[in-house]
Amino acid sequence: MRTFRALLALAVTSLALQCVAEPPKLPAEAAFLSTFGEVHTRYAYEAWGEATFPRYGANQVDKQGRHWTLWVDIPAPKDRAGGWGAKDTTLKDGWAVVKPVAVKAGWTVVSENPNGGFLALLHYNQNGVEAWLNAVVDLAATMRLTLDLIEVAPPPFSHTLKEPASTPEKLPTGSTGDIPFLTPIPGSVAHGGEDSAAPFRLTPKGASQDEIVAIG
Repeated sequence: MRTFRALLALAVTSLALQCVAEPPKLPAEAAFLSTFGEVHTRYAYEAWGEATFPRYGANQVDKQGRHWTLWVDIPAPKDRAGGWGAKDTTLKDGWAVVKPVAVKAGWTVVSENPNGGFLALLHYNQNGVEAWLNAVVDLAATMRLTLDLIEVAPPPFSHTLKEPASTPEKLPTGSTGDIPFLTPIPGSVAHGGEDSAAPFRLTPKGASQDEIVAIG
């Protein structure tokens, strides 16, 4: 039980680390997105998160750091490859394609995969900033560019948890109060919680499938 609670504490702390900081302005290396119009946030900014590059396919690598998920509608031809600009390296016919604008902003195109929905992997390494970007062109009401962006960086701070007591602590009732062995990160705000009777599973190193380590 103590092991399970310690693992749970680490997992919750990791999630909290991602959500504490206020969203910063659009990072400088992503400013080129404004070329196409208003840039929107798809999921909440994470002060420290993780993403896989490329999102699918071979030679994947995980990167950690400041994490943005963004989208912007782009005026483009009615196919994904044309919207990205895989075949066109200049702007023409009044259409704004993404690839030449990103390259001009300092991004290097690592790979392109038009199969099953256009995906491009980009890398940025300038002015002391290293960043990775998954760019996906989707067909919506207009052509939509969705991006998963990581600025490589260490965790912004650390947080020390108390050791779980030798006997079960009194847990809060309802959705108010702090869990004794999950001390909140300074400046964080609780948004509620719920009980779960689902089994708690982990995948041991080298195992081919996960295992139940606590019944709920």
